[in-house]
Amino acid sequence: MQDCRTIELRKTVPVLQDVDVLVAGGGPAGIGAAVSAARQSVSVLVIERYGFLGGVFTSCDVPSFMGFYHRGRKVAGGVADELVNDLARQSLVKFVDGPTRNEIAREQLDERSLVIIDGERAKKAFEGLVTQAGAEILFHAWASSPVMLERRVTGLCVETRGGAKAVRAKVVIDATGDGHVAALCGVPHTGDSRQNQAKSLVFRFGGVGPMDIKAVHAQIRQDQQAGVFPFPKHRLTHFIPLFVPGQVMVNMTQAGGDSTDCRELSRMEMDLREQGWQVFEYLTDRIEAFKDAYVVSSGVQAGIRQSRNFRAMHTLCENDLRQAAPSEDAIALAVGLMGSHDPAGAHYPHLERLDSVCQVPFHCLVPENVEGLLLSGRCIGVEPRIQDAIRLMPICMATGSAAGTAAALAAQSGCRLADVPVTELQAALRQGGAILA
Repeated sequence: MQDCRTIELRKTVPVLQDVDVLVAGGGPAGIGAAVSAARQSVSVLVIERYGFLGGVFTSCDVPSFMGFYHRGRKVAGGVADELVNDLARQSLVKFVDGPTRNEIAREQLDERSLVIIDGERAKKAFEGLVTQAGAEILFHAWASSPVMLERRVTGLCVETRGGAKAVRAKVVIDATGDGHVAALCGVPHTGDSRQNQAKSLVFRFGGVGPMDIKAVHAQIRQDQQAGVFPFPKHRLTHFIPLFVPGQVMVNMTQAGGDSTDCRELSRMEMDLREQGWQVFEYLTDRIEAFKDAYVVSSGVQAGIRQSRNFRAMHTLCENDLRQAAPSEDAIALAVGLMGSHDPAGAHYPHLERLDSVCQVPFHCLVPENVEGLLLSGRCIGVEPRIQDAIRLMPICMATGSAAGTAAALAAQSGCRLADVPVTELQAALRQGGAILA
């Protein structure tokens, strides 16, 4: 009897184009990769599954940058700085103190500060950065399988609205967050699970009045103890004032599961949406500032803090972070944050804040066993426990920029990615405003 549990597909796919560097994913890491590669005068194509760039910033409705500073030290610059500088010149950025949510001057930014940018303006700004650098964008395109020559990636098959297409490339950069391409290529990794960091769905509320954020948090904690708040174990009560007056981003949902499993992710999306509406009912009933609030929107998808962790030629570990380990092939900085966003825990989120900052080695971006592919963003080679050290958006842009620059250098010279000349790579990154030490 025929096995009905699997279907073997063989098809001929037309080649859409040939490029030097193909970037899969248009989030912060992908933007950094595309801009930096294109500035090295190579041909670059970015494929993005949605109709806009920005990743979690725009699709999950989280329009705030955190991670520029740590313990009074600036740790990220480059493309992320360019974006903020450009929007600040147009008065399209707000700088907000983390604990109080009060607006502050840019000179007062620290590790808990937020850089607030309107999500719709950001979509346009991201496109401008990428296209002005000389890269091309292909929206509504999803990498479905790699084109491989033995253990070397030579391109991707891409699903589009017009059917499957192939893009051939000298170097492919995985900027998908979940490491979708790396997993398809067979790079060794650990999977997602209920033990990984929680997933959250962000809601945007309008009609919100002035609030004392500390008093609101105190009221919620009191209601949790009294059994009034619908989720007594939820510790994430995150409010961010948005660029539009009276609008607030509310991040108060959490779910656990394997986000790379289609059924599990579907369950979590529905669970998180139900949680969000229960939170809305609670806030409008119990918190004075929300008495006239209404739901404006929720994220296009749940925000994924952590999923797969890949094996690279170098894996950044907890000891590196604790000891502020230097690296001769540094391409970015990782901040002293680690801990757990346990979806089932009463102490969620629990973060350990270290004074240290460590350098991220270039070889954290070079996967094991596969040629022609670079990792970037939150899927670079790190121990799961220190995921928070490298997943903040400015740092994802920094590792993306390093991947893009390295890809361009390799495409131009024909060298193996592992053999990209580090001094040349670092010089190009510094010229672009990257902070490596």
